[in-house]
Amino acid sequence: MGATGAGLGLVVSALALARVPNLVEAVGTSQSNVSQHLAILREKGILGTRRSANRVYYSVRDQRTLQLIATMREVLCGTSARS
Repeated sequence: MGATGAGLGLVVSALALARVPNLVEAVGTSQSNVSQHLAILREKGILGTRRSANRVYYSVRDQRTLQLIATMREVLCGTSARS
C-alpha cells in the first residue's frame, strides 16, 4: 500500500521528537505504514534522525513544515491544531 499525502501530514503533525512506537500510537496505523511514511519524509529532507543507543528519534527539520500543515488543516478541515 502506498503512502498518501494525508498520511504523510498525520505523521509529520504527530512529530516533535518521536520514535516509531510513539507515532504508531498517535496516528493509529501499523508500524510498517508509519515506517514507510518516515522513509519518504527522510528521503525528501523533511525529517531528521538522532540515534541514542538502539533507538532512533525522528524530528521535523524545519518548524515551518508544522506551521504549513496546521494552516492546511485549518483551511481544508476547518479545525485548528491549537484547539
